[in-house]
Amino acid sequence: MVAVGVDAKLTDWARLYQELLGELARLVSDSEVSNEAMREQLLSLIQAHRARRPRSRAEIVRARLIAGVRPVRALLKALARLPWQAAPAHPLLEALGVLRGLYERDILGVDAQVRFSWIMLGREPRSASELLMVYAGILAHGTALSAAETARMIPQLSPASVRAAMKWAGDERRLAQACSAILAFMHRHPICATWGRADLASSDMMSLETHRRVFLARNDPRRQTPSIGIYSHTRDRFGISYAQPILLNERQAGAAIEGVVRDERLETTQVAVDTHGYTDAGMSLARGVGFDLCPRLKALKDRHLFLTRGSKIPAILSSVCHAHLDPAKIQAQWDRMVHLFASVHSGHTSAINALTRFGSAARGDPLYEALVQLGQLLRTVFLADYFVNEPFRRELLRVLNRGESANALKRAIYAGRVASYQAKQPDEMQAVADALSLLANLVMVWNTMKMQGILDRWNARRSTAVPPELIGRIAPTRTEGINLRGVFSFPIEQYAEQLLPTLSAAKSGPAAAS
Repeated sequence: MVAVGVDAKLTDWARLYQELLGELARLVSDSEVSNEAMREQLLSLIQAHRARRPRSRAEIVRARLIAGVRPVRALLKALARLPWQAAPAHPLLEALGVLRGLYERDILGVDAQVRFSWIMLGREPRSASELLMVYAGILAHGTALSAAETARMIPQLSPASVRAAMKWAGDERRLAQACSAILAFMHRHPICATWGRADLASSDMMSLETHRRVFLARNDPRRQTPSIGIYSHTRDRFGISYAQPILLNERQAGAAIEGVVRDERLETTQVAVDTHGYTDAGMSLARGVGFDLCPRLKALKDRHLFLTRGSKIPAILSSVCHAHLDPAKIQAQWDRMVHLFASVHSGHTSAINALTRFGSAARGDPLYEALVQLGQLLRTVFLADYFVNEPFRRELLRVLNRGESANALKRAIYAGRVASYQAKQPDEMQAVADALSLLANLVMVWNTMKMQGILDRWNARRSTAVPPELIGRIAPTRTEGINLRGVFSFPIEQYAEQLLPTLSAAKSGPAAAS
């Protein structure tokens, strides 16, 4: 039945193909159009039809399967609430108990520990409705859902209430503070220490589709759709510590450095990046502000090592080594380099602006040449460690893979396109990036809490204890046990004392007095 429905949907391809043929025939038959004009019209026609690309077969199958799961989920939820009776320790009752517990758990358990809703409001919520508005505002910003769609997921709120929540929930400063608080709570769990180092992170970009009319939109070379980049820093112990919107198809070294400089709560000594997150000048700037940029470079066999002039190069390395670096050039520009490092570290300028100023177009500038030569020297030291030290190389590859898994989680959460009204100003796009990071951290911390509980039960008995090296290979980025779509229920009464203490005390006060 799914395949039949999908085949019916795929007829959109045939319709678009016929429309394209008709427009091409019209252009060819017009003899008054010059070759240059026809080329321009063909280019605009190609771009227009790329933007009209219908959904793929996989996307249609996924949507139909999800639509089929929703009534089953609602049925199971209703069945779990019924007063079933059976013999003691019946497996069906135990299964229903587990299922009921899964449906009752939500982000409230995390909020009761972290109180990120208080951070978002700047105070204690005055009512349960206001608390729900906090959650609705974060969901709407971080999931590409409209106010009406969010209201259908939270039936207690109207679309108008969600729109009002989105206005004051779009404060990127409070979103970033709430995201940091969730990350700090996650890293307090002992299981996180088995995942990796506290001072190691990776940075990478993911693209979010948007409308072509958005000023910041650029064409994604992979998907051929207008998109905006979200550049995130993922910790080796999982969790997103910093996120920022960037333009696609630009070097990302400045964004990689900026994320570390602006993240004042966590100490970072090394950041793993891919080729797009690296430049020679960026390598120098990163070292100047206090950490090492560790790139995973493509075409690694073609990368050369650089030494200072007069260095003796072994014959076996002569084909990959060049001894042309001049320490005098670095020494002559050292004061200017320190001034640049201090400006970025103190926030007087951003790393993005600094590396834009001293990019490849700045060739011939003495400061740029000094930054490049120092960066080439640092890259040579890094590559020597990368080639020889296998644990170090595996460490970098591991944290880069964790960044990819965090991006996959965010893509599962943000199933849509960035609305045009969310991308008019940089602070609006920053709110989208921070809200998406907050939701991703919520998923990871929820999984971490459950994993920690299971690990504690296993380790309580010697026969079921698990070695830490095995736990370190289990990621908290899975979404199988989490309802990303559908109707959300928030059992606020179970967490009223933690989330609404004043309101809870006011309700229990008269009863206690009587």
